[in-house]
Amino acid sequence: MHPPSVSPRLPFAPVHHCWSCGAAIEPLQAAGQGGVCDRFQCRAAWAQRHRQAEADAERLRHEAAGDALRGAGVDPDLASWSLTPANPGTVVPLAAERREKFLRHLRRVVGEAAGDTRATTRPQPPTTGDEARFDPPGPEEQQALEAGCATCRGWCCRRGGTHAFLESGRIRRLLEERPTLSESDVVELYASHLGDDHLEGGCVFQGDRGCGLPRELRGDTCNRYLCPDLGEARRRWRSEGRPEAHHHFVALTRAGGSAPRIRTIEAPDV
Repeated sequence: MHPPSVSPRLPFAPVHHCWSCGAAIEPLQAAGQGGVCDRFQCRAAWAQRHRQAEADAERLRHEAAGDALRGAGVDPDLASWSLTPANPGTVVPLAAERREKFLRHLRRVVGEAAGDTRATTRPQPPTTGDEARFDPPGPEEQQALEAGCATCRGWCCRRGGTHAFLESGRIRRLLEERPTLSESDVVELYASHLGDDHLEGGCVFQGDRGCGLPRELRGDTCNRYLCPDLGEARRRWRSEGRPEAHHHFVALTRAGGSAPRIRTIEAPDV
């Protein structure tokens, strides 16, 4: 009978234990599995702890937002207000390497889009960029949501990195909308909107005053996506009716933030 197979352990390697049942676990389980073993009960305990931590963080955010509003002379129990994330990024020069990386990405998707456009027998998608997973917002609601994004300073936009969420489908529609544009014209058009600065770690078009791209040139993700905070705000507006007079957006980091930003807008007419 062969002895059971065990993973060799270096003599200096630390021993990790499941915080739920105390059984020995591998380092990868400790680092990437929440510190629990593979037992169903332990995984369920970890999931419960994770949900509780999420709820606690959200409660702290709401408490901090209420304190910030009271500090600004607004009663949070009577006012209409919403939370947004908070992007703490600072303005830095747009590095030549990031600029060039974006342009390489753009040239590739423009080439793909131009090839698709020339293949006239290929079924084409809708030619407008405003088809959305949600009902499109009205003008007042759109203005309010943009104010929420401005309060946040684009936490979600950071993921645009050096691709700016631009894909060949969006460029294909641009070529259909503006048939006089050549491939090089499209590259020059987008390059003309690149600034000298951007928010550190963010999208190449993400400046301190918002996105440097006109909305009609932005990727579909940029024009469609709502973060969970703004999605919840929109759901409330639509289910509860028009808020009174003004609506306040409060931008806070996940931990609550030490210097929340507040923006007051005319209440959206929804």
